[in-house]
Amino acid sequence: MTELIKKELPKFHLLSLYSIVHFLVDYATIFLLVAYLMPQLSQKKEWIFIVILYNFCAFALQMPLGILLDRLNKNGLMAAIGCLLVIVGYMCLNVPVLAIIFAGLGNALFHLGAGIDVLNISKKKTSYIGIFISTGALGLLCANRMHLNSWNNKYGIISVMVIAGLCLIALYKKCKKTYLISNNSPSSIKMQTGMLLIALSMFFVVLIRSYVGSTLHYSWQIGIWSIYCVIGVFFGKCVGGILADKYGKTIIGIGSLFIAGIFFAFGKSFPLLGVFGLFFFNMTMPITLSILSNVFKNGKGLAFGMLTLGIFLGNGISVMLEHGPFGEFVYLLALVFVSTILLAYGIISDRNKGVSE
Repeated sequence: MTELIKKELPKFHLLSLYSIVHFLVDYATIFLLVAYLMPQLSQKKEWIFIVILYNFCAFALQMPLGILLDRLNKNGLMAAIGCLLVIVGYMCLNVPVLAIIFAGLGNALFHLGAGIDVLNISKKKTSYIGIFISTGALGLLCANRMHLNSWNNKYGIISVMVIAGLCLIALYKKCKKTYLISNNSPSSIKMQTGMLLIALSMFFVVLIRSYVGSTLHYSWQIGIWSIYCVIGVFFGKCVGGILADKYGKTIIGIGSLFIAGIFFAFGKSFPLLGVFGLFFFNMTMPITLSILSNVFKNGKGLAFGMLTLGIFLGNGISVMLEHGPFGEFVYLLALVFVSTILLAYGIISDRNKGVSE
């Protein structure tokens, strides 16, 4: 028992620190966006441009940056540099474009560096990555709520980010001397057709989830209920990985999407069912990431970046088709059904090929 505790304790420390800093990074970047940059922008088109630019830097660029980080094999250091770039963003508030570029790139580097490390220590477990990605939702929630309460001490945020970065550097130096060193080994990524299809199915599952999540809005989704929705997303990502480890990806992944579709159908009239729909809908996030990281065994940064690219595209399509036919509720439910089929294919194919489970 003592040996087991000694073996698992460093993993717990790494996961805990990365999860806490994930909350802080997402809080800091979104707070910069809504509390400092938004008041400087007088026209709606300027605000839309800044948001798109942030999403591009924070999400779309994770794919090429992920390939780079796979080769550098300095994940903890890159996560710390991400914190530094967020701080630089706060130093450039008078130039909104520069501020949002630095904040977005900092967000991307942190997610990749921390995410790769968490995937590397996860082995076949899905719970670790679920816990890590879940705290970002709370960061977004708190940033928006604190903004509404007019709390805007940028020096407090900068101080916290400095401490977070120093903690990550200390962790990186410690990890270099232990088994927690990354070992990304991304020499080459050669894929058979079957593996490529699994990767593409996971990519489109995430794209659809992003599109539906960005498009699906109920009339009651304001005030306290909007907070409940974010909490539902948080617990969905966190619990989804834990349950997948206990009961298997197949049951939890397919079952959660099926239940989410049912709850979404009744969510318009029953807010609580809508919240639970979001809970079940987001349970698949750690599952898709876990499967894709199994496909790209030597390129977990690429895996992470591929899914965030799906998030970026899904959100972008939602913005472009805001008043289009696919915004209708029946089409959103149809997309959830399509997502269920794609996820089922990916999980079953992944399992049959002996990649996981």
